Amino acid sequence: ELIKSKTASFSLDGRKFVHLNFNNTPLPEFINGYYEWISAGKNLQLYIKHYKNRIEVTKGDGFFTNYEPSDSFVIWYKNAYHQIRSQQDYTARFPEHKQSIDSFYQNNYTMRKGDPKQFMRNLVAFTGTLISKDLQ
Repeated sequence: ELIKSKTASFSLDGRKFVHLNFNNTPLPEFINGYYEWISAGKNLQLYIKHYKNRIEVTKGDGFFTNYEPSDSFVIWYKNAYHQIRSQQDYTARFPEHKQSIDSFYQNNYTMRKGDPKQFMRNLVAFTGTLISKDLQ
């Protein structure tokens, strides 16, 4: 078990995880803990919180507990964290690139439904290239 006060980050299977603490921010909807960190340049970061939802199921005379994997997505952009729950949440952060981002969503519909984590990794990388072009 990790000691959070002494472990700011770690790597697992080539992926980097960092501890994010939202206790001192006005963001009560965020979950404190370790997030997978993906960089898309110094101006845009993606954080993925991996967790499992507990589901209680009754079958016949038995009671069972199932766990379904789930993820939440947070981006760091313009010196602030933003939780991403929908396409609208994401495009609201990048209004100057709304058309390109909407097109990315349409062109990658199958991946978005089948592998949302990889979709978000690709979307943030794509957005990072758009932002870097703006800065040139």
